[in-house]
Amino acid sequence: MRNMNITDVDSLVYTKNLKGLNLSNNQIKRLSEDIGQLSQLKYIILSKNILESLPESLGLIPTL
Repeated sequence: MRNMNITDVDSLVYTKNLKGLNLSNNQIKRLSEDIGQLSQLKYIILSKNILESLPESLGLIPTL
């Protein structure tokens, strides 16, 4: 989902078995705390967005 001008990724929590996520080159301002529910996530690429902060739940994903 790279280079797609995405601004919101809240619906990703419904894909709990997601292993990797490339969200680079979008317009994402924030990530929901619900992203911590992606317990199988091994990597997430968030470069070149307009993120103001990262949710604490991101640090709680055991496989990340």
